[in-house]
Amino acid sequence: DTLTVSGGCDSIIALNLEIWPGYQILQTAVICAESSFLWQGEHLTQSGTYNTTLTAINGCDSLLTLELTVLENTGFPTPGDTCPEAPSICTDLNGYCGSLGFNNLQQSFPGCGGNVLNNDEWLAFVAGDTVLSLLISPLNCLPLTPQQIGMQAGLYEGACMGLAIALQCSCTTDTFTLSAPTIPGQSYYLVLDGCAGAICDYHITVLQGSIA
Repeated sequence: DTLTVSGGCDSIIALNLEIWPGYQILQTAVICAESSFLWQGEHLTQSGTYNTTLTAINGCDSLLTLELTVLENTGFPTPGDTCPEAPSICTDLNGYCGSLGFNNLQQSFPGCGGNVLNNDEWLAFVAGDTVLSLLISPLNCLPLTPQQIGMQAGLYEGACMGLAIALQCSCTTDTFTLSAPTIPGQSYYLVLDGCAGAICDYHITVLQGSIA
């Protein structure tokens, strides 16, 4: 803009305008029905879209959005804290969703040398096919020990702590697969465990095979 000063001369006023962007951040999470998700100081238990406004480092408002999905576990029994307490699943395992709790009684982890089970949960079933492939998805994991987070798992044939036919010995927060040949009519035991007692939800998808 040009202005005239008291001496009659022109003066130029220049404005350099910078527009700093705000940010839109989308977060997604999946939990099981008996669990909760801690977000912005609240324990959320219902599926839905949640929004809050934060101040970015540049001073502008930023919108943080959470899309939370809560998976129901209708019709499935509660897993056992030990192998002898494992309930027998008489329906399809597909869609099973559960939560690892605070059952911190350490015991051996057969097949995974140097590892122990901390807050393990067990399920039992009878194979209905010659192969079984399970996709295990760890969800909403919270560590009890720094630097140790995620899940471990194992599939055993014939008896509690029997022959290990599929193992996930290393801790992981990524989806993993347990796959092995099975004998129709044979009993099997599935254990799911949190790394160093980590509290996780989990979801099971049957990729191949069936149970009797």
